[in-house]
Amino acid sequence: MKIKKPWMAAILSMALLFNGAAALTPTTFADDEDLPIFTKVKAPFDGQRFMTDWLGRIIIHTAAIADKDYIDIQDALQAGQTLTQASGLNGAFLDGQLQGILAADLNLYLQNYTATPEYLANLKADLNNAIQKAISTPGYITPGTKGQFNYKALIDFHINQLKINAAYLSEEDYIDINDRLLQGSTLAQAASLNENELLEALLRPILQEIDIAVKQGQLASIDGSKFKDQARVTIFSAISTPGSFDITKAVTKTFLQTRLNSILTDAYLVTNNEDLEFMDMKSSYKNGASLTQITGIPAMELTTKIMELWKYDWKAATSSWTAEELSAFEQQASQAIQTAITAASK
Repeated sequence: MKIKKPWMAAILSMALLFNGAAALTPTTFADDEDLPIFTKVKAPFDGQRFMTDWLGRIIIHTAAIADKDYIDIQDALQAGQTLTQASGLNGAFLDGQLQGILAADLNLYLQNYTATPEYLANLKADLNNAIQKAISTPGYITPGTKGQFNYKALIDFHINQLKINAAYLSEEDYIDINDRLLQGSTLAQAASLNENELLEALLRPILQEIDIAVKQGQLASIDGSKFKDQARVTIFSAISTPGSFDITKAVTKTFLQTRLNSILTDAYLVTNNEDLEFMDMKSSYKNGASLTQITGIPAMELTTKIMELWKYDWKAATSSWTAEELSAFEQQASQAIQTAITAASK
């Protein structure tokens, strides 16, 4: 049985946990004496970052709406089709569905950030125009793939999609594949697919994106060949090595990388200094001051406060872990926070 689209929605929701607004700020429990209460004002909403991140997922959203494989949508775009054509949907219908997803995502973000009505009106107009342009532009390229070629971002994205894409290619159920991986099977074994055939299928979109980067002058031909060889080795290792999809390692890496990107916002949220403005704090941080220096809070105390903030978000993702796994994760998180708050901004 092939993977069902409801699983795609669940996976996208998990992506939001580690990549969206839900992972940036806490829920406040005013009636719970065991939990800290944060009454700090909301941080300013970065509309440009939201737009770039959201448009970076528009192909994934389109594939889910159209009930098509992401790889097939990408292939159609690279052949010169528009997103509307690639989806096989009516343009107005696709636009409406994407606008609905956008509205829901924007509302989620705005629970944690502040913006003036005028700013939001302008942003919504820009986003609506961007969606219409995206679905009608032949060979549309998402913002995350424009400009300088980033091999690490490309390979990381496809590594994160391996299980999903293997399930699409297989007749096996996604849950069964995941269970077999947890029991020590390789991805090829778990999906009941020929190792070489699976390798070539998973490599195809990566090699195509490298070819496009070379064609567009973002990458030298010799570097393109080098990255192709690296991608082949990386993907082969991922699908043929037992334990490549250790969920605790994957969640730890993803969670820490994402949360450390918002360490400035998190430090601001837990700082009980009403005289400290977010923009002033951001300016000082960019000028080289560490977060402990800016906030005036000792490293251990600030680490503890941020850890309490982070715990709201990692509870769902770590609920099935053993006490030992959770303890190791918390130790890694504590060390990562201490390093980040005592170092100057890069």
